[in-house]
Amino acid sequence: MPRAGAKLGGTRAPSAFERALAAPRVKRRSAVMAGALIALAVIAGGGAFWGWRHGRLPLQSREESSSAVVATIHARETTPITAETSGVIGAVYCKRGEAVRAGQPCARIEARGLQDELARQELALRQRIAEAERARAEAGQAKAAADRMARGGARKQKALSAARRAYERAQARALSEDAAMTTAEAAINATKATLKTAELVSPIDGTIVGRAVDVGKMVRAGEPSFLVASDIGVVKIEAQVDAAFAATHRLGDAIAFRVDDIPGQLFHGKLTQMSQEPAAGGADEMSVVLRASNEDGLLQPGSSIRIRFEQSGTGL
Repeated sequence: MPRAGAKLGGTRAPSAFERALAAPRVKRRSAVMAGALIALAVIAGGGAFWGWRHGRLPLQSREESSSAVVATIHARETTPITAETSGVIGAVYCKRGEAVRAGQPCARIEARGLQDELARQELALRQRIAEAERARAEAGQAKAAADRMARGGARKQKALSAARRAYERAQARALSEDAAMTTAEAAINATKATLKTAELVSPIDGTIVGRAVDVGKMVRAGEPSFLVASDIGVVKIEAQVDAAFAATHRLGDAIAFRVDDIPGQLFHGKLTQMSQEPAAGGADEMSVVLRASNEDGLLQPGSSIRIRFEQSGTGL
């Protein structure tokens, strides 16, 4: 008869004592696996917290970010670049976001007609100069002839009178040619000055934050064609927000926000204006203005953007 605890075929079944010894190994293995999973969860959670604190997570993962609103960036102060004369733009040299210096041309009005006129005037001046030189030479010759007659005595009085009249005519002609030459020079200077006004020149050092011209576009004297900002380190941001915004915010509140087109960057500003009237979008919207720091120049004045306000303890 087989002994108790033995199986047929020579293989002995484990005893209860042996099964008791094996059980802790399974439990220990399960405990180790559970501990590893917990550690991974802690690491992942810590990384997520760090990313949240430093603004590195995508906006979609931040439940505390508001929905996007439309906003426009403005420079605090701008200076216009205007044309001094009306005409069609023939060339554009400056683009939005470009740094410019005072006196730098940003565009030029098509001035082919003026340039042709200047060429004609310069040719006429050269002709006047030649005529004036001939007239002065003739006057000199007439004066020399009159002087010779004067030294000849009274018997040549009639010829002397004729020589003097010839000199007077030659002198008058020389003076007339000199006057015509002066007039021609003045006309050339005027045309050159007009050509100079065909350039649209920046009056200050700064950054181009607005441009309203392109080649072929008609401009009128005095109308702004560009806008230049001397400082874009701080900008204004106008946004259309839900009317409920006024219930949780006050002027002077610090505002943190993100821009959809500039991921991973958190911007800071201050609420400076809130409209009392509904925005153009309807009675459920209102306009607000923020003053925001822009030291790195990422917020380009003149741009339309979509921003998301960060939630805060004040109800942002």
